[in-house]
Amino acid sequence: MCLGGETMITNLGLRIKELRTQKGLSQKQLATILDLKTSTIVSAYEMGDRAPSLKTLIRMANFFNVSTDYLLGVAPQTPVNLEGLTPSDAELVIALINSLKSRR
Repeated sequence: MCLGGETMITNLGLRIKELRTQKGLSQKQLATILDLKTSTIVSAYEMGDRAPSLKTLIRMANFFNVSTDYLLGVAPQTPVNLEGLTPSDAELVIALINSLKSRR
């Protein structure tokens, strides 16, 4: 599947904003959590002007308990609420679900 870079960045920005607001975080709070400047979250990522580095994308995915594919708009969000789990526990739950699905 080939996705246009500009569209992917715009969708990424929308997903970041959606996840941030679902957690009740301001842009400044999310920037602090991810050790970024607030302007980076606002103008660069949420407005679709720039994509985060791979390291930042992974930190975001871990923080929001979603996959990087979800953030990039390549895969749907996991239908299981993983909030409150550590990133490693969330990965175990997802691995278990995938294992159970593959047994069909």
